[in-house]
Amino acid sequence: MNIFFDMDYTLIGGIDGSLRPNVQDVMERLKTDGHDLYVWSGVGIRWRDVKRLGIEQLITDCYMKPLSNYYESMKKMELPAEPDMVVDDFPMVASAFGGLCIPAYNVEDKEDRVMERVYNAITDYGNTGHSDDAMYRPRDGWHNS
Repeated sequence: MNIFFDMDYTLIGGIDGSLRPNVQDVMERLKTDGHDLYVWSGVGIRWRDVKRLGIEQLITDCYMKPLSNYYESMKKMELPAEPDMVVDDFPMVASAFGGLCIPAYNVEDKEDRVMERVYNAITDYGNTGHSDDAMYRPRDGWHNS
C-alpha cells in the first residue's frame, strides 16, 4: 500500500518539532511489510524535516498536501503515487482518503504510544480491508477511484 503521513502534529510535535515516539520503528516495520511510505504536508514539501528526523531512507517521496477539496485537489496534482491510506491528525483528511485520524502530537511526550496503534491498524486494514481501531476512517464513499 501507499501510506501517506502528515508531518505536523502527526509525525512531529506541532509546537516543538520533536519526533513522535516509535515513528522510525513503525516505519521500518511498514517498509519491511512491503508498503511505500510518503510524507506530505500542507505547508510544503518536507524533505528537510524528513532528513533532520533521520527517516529519509524509509520515505519514498514527499509532496504538498491538498488544503481543501482534498481528494479532488490530489487528483489534479497528478502525483506519481496516490494514497491507499493516510495517517493524519485532521479528521477530514483521513475521511477524504481513508485512513487513520490520530490524536495530535503537540510537544515531546515519551509516553505516547499512538504509532504502535497505527502499525496495528494498518496491518489489520492490509489483511482485511478494514480496521476496528477507533482511529480508522473509511474513505468517503462519494469519491471515484
